[in-house]
Amino acid sequence: MLKYLVLAAAILLASNSLARADSVSKAVDIVNNFNSETETLTKGLLSPSLQEQLAGEKAGALNALDTLDWTEKPGKRRSSLVYSTVDSYTAKVIDSIDEVVLESPPSSREALQNAVDRLSSLKTAAMRELNEALKAEAREQDRTPVPLIDRSPFEAPPEEAPGIWFR
Repeated sequence: MLKYLVLAAAILLASNSLARADSVSKAVDIVNNFNSETETLTKGLLSPSLQEQLAGEKAGALNALDTLDWTEKPGKRRSSLVYSTVDSYTAKVIDSIDEVVLESPPSSREALQNAVDRLSSLKTAAMRELNEALKAEAREQDRTPVPLIDRSPFEAPPEEAPGIWFR
């Protein structure tokens, strides 16, 4: 029984990762990696309330991305919403830590400033990667669709045809 449960969980995880092979999955990966890097760089340096706030920001960003994945079809609107969600999240995290730098004791000030610098460079690289993923997704969506029904070469296009009564 346990083998079947583990097998079902593995299949569900695999199907979920295969279903999300687009820019939203890239954005989710960026948010998760950015959060783990933030936790690593600021371990023991931030107050519990700020850590809780940053966890809430992460949850909000992931929720917004999950909603976009289900509600928006790939295109310009989805691309701009995904980009702005990730950009907003990363900027809020960096700004929150940057505000704490001046209020922190001198012993942890340098470590927090290094964390802000590292997160800023990580954000730049991540936003560049996301932008490339968004462009690739937009290129895929620009293809013209193939018609489902082949028309006879002897038929006039629908807009020029005289109508059903003349057949």
